[in-house]
Amino acid sequence: MLIVFLTILSIPLLFILGNCATTYSLDREEKSYGKSPNEVYPKFSEVSKPGRTPAVLLIHGFGGSPYDFKPLTDELAKQGIAFHAILLPGHGTSPRNLTNVTDEEFFQYSLNALDNLKKKYGEVSVVGFSMGGAIALNLAEKREISQLILFGPYIDITKKWYYPGRPENWAKRLFWVMPYVKKRRYSKNPNLRNINDPEGFKRYDSYKHLPVKTVRELEKISQNARQNIDRIQCDVLWFHSRGDIAADFRSARSFFEKIPSKHKTFVEYTRSNHIILYDYDAQDAIRKTLAFLNAEVVRDGNAE
Repeated sequence: MLIVFLTILSIPLLFILGNCATTYSLDREEKSYGKSPNEVYPKFSEVSKPGRTPAVLLIHGFGGSPYDFKPLTDELAKQGIAFHAILLPGHGTSPRNLTNVTDEEFFQYSLNALDNLKKKYGEVSVVGFSMGGAIALNLAEKREISQLILFGPYIDITKKWYYPGRPENWAKRLFWVMPYVKKRRYSKNPNLRNINDPEGFKRYDSYKHLPVKTVRELEKISQNARQNIDRIQCDVLWFHSRGDIAADFRSARSFFEKIPSKHKTFVEYTRSNHIILYDYDAQDAIRKTLAFLNAEVVRDGNAE
């Protein structure tokens, strides 16, 4: 009986100790930027460049920034293609600023950026990664765009054997006792990282912590995309890694099959993880993306 009592008593203690450790780690993250938590860290800033059309709007992932796309935007600049990689609300400063941002704020910021690009360039293609991919799907359902290119878009969080049910449901229940979690990208265990290539792992940067509360907003974005999937008519190029530990592969493939676009391509990778543009298949994905933007045919199938 005493063992049961002590076990029950230890659960809240573990949460308290874990949150203290996370808070300390979060404080260190903010200090590492070397500036106020309300100022944008230079590496995370928005980036744009004029050029030829169709212009490209790039929407980063949850806790990420335009830096998510640097390997691709560097090539877009070389190709002379106009682009704008936006910085979503709550990003680029401190994970604490991300805590209360809503799905509507993410979407409206992206929609305004799309409309501004359309006014300036006429034709716009949209590129989205992870959460940004789900936002891009919503944009394609609301506006006419030239092309839709997705890198590991979030439809569902990848399920794991060690927790029952959907992670999104656990986030709704636990955020008040576990407000932040350390991002897998920074795990000491290589098997928990979302970049398989060690060199890509060294180059990438993003928030090191994520607010659990905001996972509810991610789910809303995905739900909206599901409800209006029949409105997607543009050409679609979808990249996804079978071993993606963040954005569930099976849910993604199922969603892709339901898209009514006449021309759509699903590229499946087996060597890379979630952050494809910093992983083993980055160059192949960039090559296929540029070909797609230049209206060349990109074939379906696996990429080794």
